[in-house]
Amino acid sequence: MIYVCRNCGHVLFVFRRGQDSYGPRMPSEIRAQFAGRCPRCGHELGVPGPEDIEIKPRRAPPEAWRK
Repeated sequence: MIYVCRNCGHVLFVFRRGQDSYGPRMPSEIRAQFAGRCPRCGHELGVPGPEDIEIKPRRAPPEAWRK
């Protein structure tokens, strides 16, 4: 799961499966971490809507997922 700035595309946070026991961070946590602004462009970070969510297939074959 990757959080990016809607304005400039700066990667704000990357979550990889198994990274920690709490799971991925909520958008509000990412927003609070950066005081509500993108550190690169200063654009206000909003709450993502359904149109902002993209689901893409993994690039690696399923055998590599288990590693």
